[in-house]
Parts: sequence; structure tokens; C-alpha cells
Amino acid sequence: MTTTTGTTDVERVRRVYEDRHAALLDQVRPLTADDAEAERCLQAAVRDALGRPRAFAVAPDPEAWLRERAQRAARTVDGLPAAVGFDSLVEAARRRARRRTAWQLAAAVLGAAAAITLFLVLGSQLDPTGGLL
Repeated sequence: MTTTTGTTDVERVRRVYEDRHAALLDQVRPLTADDAEAERCLQAAVRDALGRPRAFAVAPDPEAWLRERAQRAARTVDGLPAAVGFDSLVEAARRRARRRTAWQLAAAVLGAAAAITLFLVLGSQLDPTGGLL
């Protein structure tokens, strides 16, 4: 293994990211309002992997490592730091509303049972009816 910015570490992360990009996005997208937000969460996971190369290197399943961190990023309070301005809070509220809409759409399209199963599998902080837990 090399340093955080070393070629070996970067290439390992790049390989997983490029090989599994579509699958990772598919697994994160249900927790987000749109593709751009899912990509942002996945990129946060990649930054985490590059910042913690030893943890990523010893992970038994590097794809799962990235997926879990991307899903965690999607479940945070919109990735906001503790102290934010009013405009950031407004944008966060809008993102939460879009996520609720995504869950409601999932329930309408998939049926309530499938949406609840999806909720349980993904462990979201949003309940299937659209409320915050």
C-alpha cells in the first residue's frame, strides 16, 4: 500500500468506482431526490475512501464499503455542517421534501409492501409514508 494519494490506493478506488458506478448509483438513488444527489453521495464515499486508504484496502467487499458510505451520506441531514445559514436550511428542507416525494412515488408505483421492504433494506431515515423518523 502507498500513501493516501499514492497510485496503488487511487487506482484501487478508481477501479471499484468505475467498474461498479451504475450499480452503486442504483443502490443510492432511492435515498435521494435525483441522480445528481445520488452522484454527490457516491462522490462523498469516494472522498472518504481516498482519505482512509487503509480502511478501504482491508475491506472484504470494497463495493459494499463505498455503498454503505454513500447511503450514509444520503441519510445525513443533507450533509449539512452543524452551523449553516438560513438559505442552506431552506435548501435542505426542499431536498427532504423531494425525498419524501420519492418515497411516496415508490409506494404508488411499487405498492406499499414493496416500498416498506425497500425502506427496511436501505435503512433510510425517512419512513415509507414520507415522514421523518
